[in-house]
Amino acid sequence: MAGLATNNSEGGQAQPYMTSGNRPQRNLSRRVSFNESTLKQSPQSSVLSSVQSDIEGQRNNPPPRTPRCNICCAWASIIIGTLVVIIFVVGAIFFSFFQSNMPDFHFQGLNVTKIDIATAPNSDTLLTADISVSLNATNKNGKWPVYYSSFSADLSSGDVYLGKVNFPDMEQKPHDSTELKVHTLLKNVTTNEADAKDLKKKYQNRQLLINLILGGNVHYVMNGHKMVGFPFKVLCQNIYQGLLDDGEVPKCQVKMTPVS
Repeated sequence: MAGLATNNSEGGQAQPYMTSGNRPQRNLSRRVSFNESTLKQSPQSSVLSSVQSDIEGQRNNPPPRTPRCNICCAWASIIIGTLVVIIFVVGAIFFSFFQSNMPDFHFQGLNVTKIDIATAPNSDTLLTADISVSLNATNKNGKWPVYYSSFSADLSSGDVYLGKVNFPDMEQKPHDSTELKVHTLLKNVTTNEADAKDLKKKYQNRQLLINLILGGNVHYVMNGHKMVGFPFKVLCQNIYQGLLDDGEVPKCQVKMTPVS
């Protein structure tokens, strides 16, 4: 043919050449590659993967709350907050009422019969003391009786502990006054030598400082029924013996406490 020329290669094969008027034909075949994951993946695993991805998407992007849920949460918060405020206000009112109606306590007298110091064979300092204190308790409430329970007193002077006294339970009528006696007796109790000497010196000079702390529970009796008791403390601190000798009657501090 006129338009076809041949070229002999080393292999002896003739390769055709196209003339300028003919376009060369391209190889239209396409290569497709497969990897191991593509070959092993089944339709079921594809479905599971899709389900898992949907679950993960729901976890990461939870559905928005509905307006009804928001309204319920808001009302619940308002109700709970209102109840807390009411409980707080009622508790404050009751605390203020009971605190203002707590009995009054006055330190009336101090009687020191004996304070002696001795030295033991092992050189310990031994203290012997006989001390009495009188208090006046008044129920200033004019309507309800009060009832005392678990009532006790601790007596000390400076760093010297002088003993503890327990009282029996008692009831006090409105506007009634009761005298309480606190009597402690120490006999050859080991103590610090300097503290014992300071105690005896102040006693001889009528300059003792007495600390008396009473604690227990006070109950109000309403219509014959005893209410739940409230713990309280009576603090008679640094009562000076010289003031008592002059006829002074110091008032003790009375307060309600979380624990008795």
